[in-house]
Amino acid sequence: MPINGMHHAAISTPNIERLMNFYKENFNCKDINSRSQWDKGADEIDQVLGLKGSSAKQGFLSCGNVMIEFFEYSTPEPRAMQENRPVNNHGHTHICFDVTNIDEVYNDLVSKGVKFHCPPKDFGSVKATYGRDIDGNVFEILHWEWDSFYYHEHIDKKLKYEIVGGLVGKGESLITALKREIKEEIGVKTKKIMKLTTYCPVPGYSDEIVHVYYAEVEKIKLKTLYNRNENEEIKIFKLSHAELKKINDSKSIQNVLTKISIYEYFKKFKKS
Repeated sequence: MPINGMHHAAISTPNIERLMNFYKENFNCKDINSRSQWDKGADEIDQVLGLKGSSAKQGFLSCGNVMIEFFEYSTPEPRAMQENRPVNNHGHTHICFDVTNIDEVYNDLVSKGVKFHCPPKDFGSVKATYGRDIDGNVFEILHWEWDSFYYHEHIDKKLKYEIVGGLVGKGESLITALKREIKEEIGVKTKKIMKLTTYCPVPGYSDEIVHVYYAEVEKIKLKTLYNRNENEEIKIFKLSHAELKKINDSKSIQNVLTKISIYEYFKKFKKS
């Protein structure tokens, strides 16, 4: 089945801003400025939720490779959570699975006896519905049009290629920073390093200096790497000289630092 993985978990709260601030301040979750609300009379939302006359505020935080969704319901009046609620009692509202073809996934699960509140509903950029697991816990299947929403800062269906790169840390040498970035972004150790060039992208406006290196590394085994330090998921591509030139000539590379670095690489190694 075209299941991509976990998308988000959700929490119902009496005070959405207070709870979101708690996760931002204590767990480094990032506010993606995704706020919405609905009033009574949103029939399709009621069908998905399995409620009548619902109204609520809604928000999202990005928390590394997944998100947390927050709801503050006005109606129906929520039941207050038990103070110091034991972990075996009910609390979080649902988990969500990101899918490619929601109708196919829905039909497959229905054929296996899984119960849903309703068939998937189309809300424009989102198509979703809620179901129940074998214990009665709520889950969601969802297809989100990626062009209209960033659920993760570094994932985009319209793939953009970039070379390994990053900032030099305080007290860190260029070589140490280079080796660290290579390890963080493609998961291997560096074997050989050669400097290609140094330049200032915008003299007179910024004192930023870019150092471009060529590096030979260990055999790359990973296809995807999650960099927890930067909250980014990275897809790793190994390209031939011909493939690199083809991509460089296309619109797949929009980062000017990457294009300059590729130019310096071809110039150094006489590839055209």
